[in-house]
Amino acid sequence: MRQFTKRLTFSMVATALVLGCLNGLVALVSPKPSVFWQNPLMVMYPVDSFDEKVAEERFNHDDSPTRSVRYVPDDQRWYRLDPEPKIPAFGKLILNFGDSSTYGWGLGNRDQAYASDLNDLIPGVVSINLGVPGYSSLQGLRYVQELLPRYHDRVVGVTLYFGNNDSTENGSEDGTKLAAVTEWPTLLRQYFALFRVMQDALPRKAGHNRSPRVSPEEYLANLRDMAAIVRGYGIPVVVIAPPLNRSWPPGYRTHTSSLDPYVNNGWVAIELASARHLHQEGLRLWEEGDDRADDLLGASVEHDWIVPRLKTRWANQLDVLQQEGVSVARLDPHFTGAEFPYMFVDYCHPSARTHEQIAERIMENLNMRQ
Repeated sequence: MRQFTKRLTFSMVATALVLGCLNGLVALVSPKPSVFWQNPLMVMYPVDSFDEKVAEERFNHDDSPTRSVRYVPDDQRWYRLDPEPKIPAFGKLILNFGDSSTYGWGLGNRDQAYASDLNDLIPGVVSINLGVPGYSSLQGLRYVQELLPRYHDRVVGVTLYFGNNDSTENGSEDGTKLAAVTEWPTLLRQYFALFRVMQDALPRKAGHNRSPRVSPEEYLANLRDMAAIVRGYGIPVVVIAPPLNRSWPPGYRTHTSSLDPYVNNGWVAIELASARHLHQEGLRLWEEGDDRADDLLGASVEHDWIVPRLKTRWANQLDVLQQEGVSVARLDPHFTGAEFPYMFVDYCHPSARTHEQIAERIMENLNMRQ
């Protein structure tokens, strides 16, 4: 019996050492779990565990390499950037919460963003741009919860623009990061590269991503919560339906900058190949004037989990929200039909012309037309 125990102990120790060595080797040669580009603005930290390194000056790798953002490590404000936008001490306000599209990413001048357009369209009210690049609806909810109580007595309208980042594969769900979930699969995937590689190698059901940043159901719940908070103060709220750029080639940040080096998930790579095939066929039909082109280009977006673009299962939640009585601002079908090349500056960010259209829809939904 003693001999058996020794052999069993030796076998267990040897197995653990072999697996440990193998895991270390896989960790060295395998890519990082996130498949998204290395953008510090995409990083989220759980409430009880932030990274001290975020206090350093970091550069946001966009088209303006001189632009930097300083993070302030604060375990109660993981979802917020410093400094806050400047808000005047007096006067009526419109608060525009959103992601990089609200922020004005890609515009020659951020004064061309719809928040600034509202300043020109609605006299006597100051429209504040609260867009933060990379934000999902969950981060937006936390921002609304913090900021609105401070200014609610002066706010006459709130707009919400989220969704493109929600339906993106980014290594783990935002809710998981927020709650610092300690479930075994999460821990194994985070700390054991061998488990992560084996899991990614398994086939997954087409059309269903296991780790979008925010699921469609959570997206709807976050929008509901934001709308409920705003309406609780008696303030009108408008949810903006993000327009979709179907013409953009899958897997490209710019027309010349492929995100292939960041595709570290085998399932995502397979989906991307399907997206590119559908995109090429769609463009071919579009050049031939075939009405089937739009369906193929739309299907291409559904398989592209890298570039942030709103997908159908998330977009459908906006219909549910509208049926529940929440005002949803949408662009005219006639305008969206002429989407290329005037409607977007890239894969999802609106052009200045589109921002003007969004501002018009907001005014109509807020009933503030002068």
